[in-house]
Amino acid sequence: AEADAGADAAAPVEAGASVAASATEAPALAAPSSALTPPEGAITARQARIQETAYVGRFKAKFERLGRVHCPLDGKGYKAGPREHTFVKKDRSSDVIELMKRLRVYDRSLLDALPLNEMREFRVQQRGLFGRGDLKVVVSALCVSPIEDLVRQRWSKRKLTAADAKRALEELELKDGVFHYVGLLSTTGWQLDGPEQIPTRRNLLACLVESRGDGAWKLHYVPDDAWGGVETVFDPETEEEKVERVRGAMTHQLRPKGEFIILQNLCEDLDVPRHLVQTALDQLLEEDPELAVMTVGGRDILKRSRL
Repeated sequence: AEADAGADAAAPVEAGASVAASATEAPALAAPSSALTPPEGAITARQARIQETAYVGRFKAKFERLGRVHCPLDGKGYKAGPREHTFVKKDRSSDVIELMKRLRVYDRSLLDALPLNEMREFRVQQRGLFGRGDLKVVVSALCVSPIEDLVRQRWSKRKLTAADAKRALEELELKDGVFHYVGLLSTTGWQLDGPEQIPTRRNLLACLVESRGDGAWKLHYVPDDAWGGVETVFDPETEEEKVERVRGAMTHQLRPKGEFIILQNLCEDLDVPRHLVQTALDQLLEEDPELAVMTVGGRDILKRSRL
């Protein structure tokens, strides 16, 4: 399904009622016993759907606050407001339904729980004297999941690879003369051997996204000035949420008297920029007189008084 739209629905786009009904009109087959007890570390179909919905929703909200996008091909910045962009939404619901029919899985509740490999896309045009002009930048958020695993057993532990990312990108309409920024979420995580596996082209920068499982998200991308800040729209977690997560981690670890935290380790362990760790630190120091920052062995630590 594809649509140009000015607003995104809270739930993913469903196929037409007549098509959806065809996936459930036969007697439901019993779910496999493994569906009731997914192994540790597995992602269920519903968990994948929740990730997908959160990702595309946060992407849309963050892009709408971005204001401008950079085009590395001509070195110019372009306004990206409602008058300058077209919003497109797609999903693979028809493919999911066909897969369920092929596997003879007739279960409407499963269809409602499955991710649909959603896509959201902003197409930014150069604004001319008489309205929108040439297409300059496309910013896309794609979701990919091991759908067949999720249909067969209702869960999956299979992390996706660079080859899966490449196949997903091949389905995009990459245009010469247009720069593409792409954020690609794997609901079951990524298995990468190194940053060199992250797809890049002359007119493409890609960011691979996965959930950390603690309300945070991990972004894999090649640092490049060409991003121009666009990579931030692919991180569903807001800066305020990052600060709260850091505060929570500090508060939990510093609960015992005399406990301490190495601040540099906190940045790395929580994957949070130093300036946001500093914001959380400043807030806690103001609120809790028992906390103090000191340097020990050349490292800055945050320590709770023993008294």
